[in-house]
Amino acid sequence: MSHRQLTSEKLRRLQSAASPRGVFRILAIDHRGALLRMMDSHRDSQAAPERVTRLKLDIVRAVGTRATAIILDPQYSARQAIASGALPARVGLLTPLDGDVPNGIKTSSDGQRPAWSVNDAFRIGVSGVKLYLSYHPDAGQRTADQEEFVRSVVRQCAELAVPLFLEPVPSSIDPAAPVGSARFADERRRIVIRMVERLGALGPDVFKIPFPIDGQYEPDEAVWRTACSEVNDASPVPWTLLSAGDPFEIFARQFQIACEAGCSGFIAGRTLWSEVATADERNRGRLLDEVVVPRMEELNRIAERFGHRWQDKSPQKAIGQNSTAAN
Repeated sequence: MSHRQLTSEKLRRLQSAASPRGVFRILAIDHRGALLRMMDSHRDSQAAPERVTRLKLDIVRAVGTRATAIILDPQYSARQAIASGALPARVGLLTPLDGDVPNGIKTSSDGQRPAWSVNDAFRIGVSGVKLYLSYHPDAGQRTADQEEFVRSVVRQCAELAVPLFLEPVPSSIDPAAPVGSARFADERRRIVIRMVERLGALGPDVFKIPFPIDGQYEPDEAVWRTACSEVNDASPVPWTLLSAGDPFEIFARQFQIACEAGCSGFIAGRTLWSEVATADERNRGRLLDEVVVPRMEELNRIAERFGHRWQDKSPQKAIGQNSTAAN
């Protein structure tokens, strides 16, 4: 059990991002650079922003009511979804934080956009903010600088009572073992577990983490279960599983195993809607109805049946309005 406390305001925002049973069913559409590449937008750069916004809002309209919250980026979709009414009134909103983490590690995929701060997110009424880190626990000064950066974001979130969803993704510090290689796969489990131990102690409210085992090198589900249990034991805060663009059938199986071990929900993006992003717009409605919606419903079924309440790993005592959450 975490030693942290929650303000009543932060508690309410977390509740607004979860289902009544206390699990997170979050649709992620905050992708930008990677999504532009998927859409092959370089063929018509002037139309790219409008095309990206249109795609994101179409996905929100089709799937949004089935999510407990949606992650939307500040550039193409957050304000647009609010202004257009595409974002359902009772669905939570998260936005990613943009900017540079020390030592050149970016919080976003391209690192070229103006910073979007906790205060900016607070002003549009978010249920939380997401911070991405490319992280390795043994990277020396880089690790120390990143952890200090996380502390500073935790403080900013505490001041405004905005929940922090922290997304650390394992990185490699060995050129001979790049991410995705068999050699890195041997280290992935240890890195993920150490990652949630170290960063969990800094005071985030929820983790968004990848599956701790690379299934292409280790197909044994008994190993998957043990690793997920180790992640759950290591994490002092609720954790959700990110899809990382894995094929849906694989992610759905991993997600159920993670839920049985203690996971409190999913934050899924490309595994749900990748085919829509690359399809002709004339086929978009059909793909949303026939592919994306059934996938979302399947993940929701798993989450509600097997997921653990986020409150089980969070302090239940809300403190006064003028206080800040303890780290």
